[in-house]
Amino acid sequence: MLEPPSATENPTEAVAALSQATRDYIEECRCDTQQCLADALDEYSKALAVVAPRLPKPLRNLPKIVAEAARHVRVAKTKAEAVAALDHAIAAIHKDISLVRSEEVGTTARDARSGELVAGTLNAASAALVNSGGL
Repeated sequence: MLEPPSATENPTEAVAALSQATRDYIEECRCDTQQCLADALDEYSKALAVVAPRLPKPLRNLPKIVAEAARHVRVAKTKAEAVAALDHAIAAIHKDISLVRSEEVGTTARDARSGELVAGTLNAASAALVNSGGL
């Protein structure tokens, strides 16, 4: 269970803490099955939903992307299919990061960092599946 961030916490710092906690969980508990990763991503998505309204507009759908990735990982017939679902979610996040950088007036690298943190966490989940063998 992830501790939800406070309403006053900087959104980028909150996403960083949630992302790190999720990556730590994946690594420390050796969460390398589709079910375990999907459960971890579901919790991550719920915690991100608290922060999302304070993110730049193109990144406010990060919880939805993560939840959808969790659902696809859970129902994937193979690990390779689950990894492909995570890769698809990572690509969607990178597209949103590009939108932040091109559309949002006055954005900084810090504004896009939340998206990069979430993409990195999904990448860690993908690596856990790949490293578990059986692809």
